[in-house]
Amino acid sequence: MSSNPPSPNNLNTQIITTTQRLFHLRPHEWQIGIIQDLVQSHCSNNKTNMLVVRPTSGGKSLVNQVAGYVMKGITLFISPLLALASDQTRKLQNVVMTTHSDYVSLHLDDMELSSIQELANNLSTMNDSQTSQCTESVILFTSPQLLTGSKGIPIMNILLDTNKSALLHMRIVMDEVHIASQFGSTFRSEFKLLKRKLYSRLPHCCSVNVFMTGTCTENIMRNFENLFGVKINHTHWPTHEEMRHRRSVRIKLRYTSMPMNEIKKVINATMKGSCASPSTKRSTFDCEFA
Repeated sequence: MSSNPPSPNNLNTQIITTTQRLFHLRPHEWQIGIIQDLVQSHCSNNKTNMLVVRPTSGGKSLVNQVAGYVMKGITLFISPLLALASDQTRKLQNVVMTTHSDYVSLHLDDMELSSIQELANNLSTMNDSQTSQCTESVILFTSPQLLTGSKGIPIMNILLDTNKSALLHMRIVMDEVHIASQFGSTFRSEFKLLKRKLYSRLPHCCSVNVFMTGTCTENIMRNFENLFGVKINHTHWPTHEEMRHRRSVRIKLRYTSMPMNEIKKVINATMKGSCASPSTKRSTFDCEFA
């Protein structure tokens, strides 16, 4: 079910105020741009398979959390890293759900089968009886193994039910897709099951799929396209300027006959921001900024 997207200026303002209200942060320009693309694709019901590449801890998750709140409905967040999913669920529950009762965050891997069944029943009644529109935002964190296993059947049935999901406005986010690319055809068979059990069965109303990673190449992208049976048609790569501001220090150490106290001086000087080495010909210590 599509709706008219808000004007760019109104949407920009809504994204900024929503981020500040939910997380007490001002979003970066690149985050605003991605959220705008997601909302506009969702409202126009354009089939969008989006790749978002940003460094680890660069703010990718906030994009989907804010977009999910703006668009309402369900965001199915698939993450192969259980600890990361649990941490994000906890943070959302602590920061957002305490003040916004219309935003629900759950980690399916932490739930019993009976609770998942009850959740699936509740999801089918999310739409407003008068307008047939979703009035709540739900983000469901899950691992590939739960979603493709027996515990995931109740959720999959409700999300893939054409009559029900048309009202739920589902979106799917796959996190850390480089893991799927590297290990999906070997010991993580659950990744391969996602193509048959999820992506090939998506109803037409589920028009937005997001694939996120901090590590990506053209080869990795082609691998997970084949693995999931999708074709990326929208990409967000970090710019040179964005990468330049995320400077890191690489320290190269090789064997040296320097006394231990001289080595400690070098390390201490480096930690204080100086790359100068002690005046000794035996030093092979290098420090560079990237």
